[in-house]
Amino acid sequence: MKTSFLLPIVFASFLTACSSEPEPAPVPAKPVAVKPKPVAKPAAAARQDVRDDRSDLAQLNSIIEDWHRAWRANDQPAERAADNRLEAWLKQELAESRQELAEARAEAASSKRELRRQRNLDDARDLADDRKDAANERADLARIRSIATQLDSMQPQFKSGTANPALYQKKSALLRELQSLAKAEIADDKVEIKEDRAEAVEDATRGNKKAGRRKR
Repeated sequence: MKTSFLLPIVFASFLTACSSEPEPAPVPAKPVAVKPKPVAKPAAAARQDVRDDRSDLAQLNSIIEDWHRAWRANDQPAERAADNRLEAWLKQELAESRQELAEARAEAASSKRELRRQRNLDDARDLADDRKDAANERADLARIRSIATQLDSMQPQFKSGTANPALYQKKSALLRELQSLAKAEIADDKVEIKEDRAEAVEDATRGNKKAGRRKR
């Protein structure tokens, strides 16, 4: 009988002990990762772009000069061989231009997000530059597409041997325009390298000034 009276007391003591145990500490929330601001393209990569564009221009120059020699010599097989090389070159150039446009758009979108977070003059400048680059890439791609379409539309007459002198002159002008676009791309690459260098120096100078103020 004494044991039966002790059971409620033991049970009550157990409940009291459980309720007095400290609650587990809350798990701290994981810090929100802040995406770092994109940096300018490394100098080595920028110089590689220049080398690649020079290689593309050299290939195009060879194709166009071979085509003009074949035209002057009325060498149909050589002309067709140059046309086949030109078609392959244009396919590769269009693919590269689409990729460059996609990268420029991505950089502009990233700069826009950064400006919304920071809202400072540097980010506004970066966004303006990235939008300008994207617009230039879009214009270049549109022009190359237009030239490729015009060349493709006249090609059946060249294959059949029915192209007249006026059509040869038009094709020659389009090929020369392709050369001008390829040369302009190299010039743009060099300008971008200079701008990236100037921006890197400016950022480093600004960082040194901030570090100096913190030490005072």
